[in-house]
Amino acid sequence: MNARRGAMTFLLLALLPLAQVVAEPADPTAPSRPDHPGQYGTGWALHSTLVGPERRGAVINGQRVQVGDRIEGARVARIEAGEVLLDTPERRISLRLLPNPLRIHARE
Repeated sequence: MNARRGAMTFLLLALLPLAQVVAEPADPTAPSRPDHPGQYGTGWALHSTLVGPERRGAVINGQRVQVGDRIEGARVARIEAGEVLLDTPERRISLRLLPNPLRIHARE
């Protein structure tokens, strides 16, 4: 009987991490985050931009940024709808979002 109880305890402990993953589904609208610092290396990936009358922001490499912020050795120089300009000591880099092929425009 002890062997059976030990086997069941082992099985339950082995399945515990799986239960946690199932219990907490990921938010599909959240920007992706690196698993560890430096995952993106020295590259940049633009995930989204927000341009409003009083605020401009973007998500690069899973991190929220505003004009003047620094990320991965570059400074955010400008944020436009669908584009962010980064300044590095060597050059200016333009990050652009891909167009959304699923966007449907209403006809008047």
